[in-house]
Amino acid sequence: MKQLQIAGIPIIISFMAIMLIIGCGTDADKELTEEEFVIMISATEDSLYSKKGMNMDVEKATELLDMYSDFSESFIKSDEVPEMLFKGGELAMGLKKSERSLSFFKRLFKAYPNYEKAPYALFLQGFINENYLGKLGKAEELYRQFMSEYPSHELYKDAKFSIENMGMSPEELLKSFEKQTEAS
Repeated sequence: MKQLQIAGIPIIISFMAIMLIIGCGTDADKELTEEEFVIMISATEDSLYSKKGMNMDVEKATELLDMYSDFSESFIKSDEVPEMLFKGGELAMGLKKSERSLSFFKRLFKAYPNYEKAPYALFLQGFINENYLGKLGKAEELYRQFMSEYPSHELYKDAKFSIENMGMSPEELLKSFEKQTEAS
């Protein structure tokens, strides 16, 4: 297995060195540089995601969410911010922290509309409103905005399907599929 490295040094060693420097520093208010912060986030991600098949450490995941948020606020002009916001949205969604997930995706879509994952951030806002928060009106509004702004996107059909079937129970969806299959 290939080990992640920064400047030829394994990430975990880099992370420990940074923490040692921070802990031993005389300036209690010393802030991390962008590179140090990215190394710390990478080490936390590696630690969180390295345990396959085990339950996620919710405390560590919440800590990582805070890191994504802090990084995006501290290094606004960094090229890393849009990806940190997207990762934060995905992680928060996985932790069923719907409002926090929405916050990450909204910030990404608003501040970085040309970022490659901006369409996904908009679509996922609709998805969260529909499936986790039960805000069907808001979900439909977001799906329609997505369809208007991204008519050739791979998720266009999914947004359309969601609008057409919003609020249906699984049984109603199954009946609808059966009718469509019979008509074909």
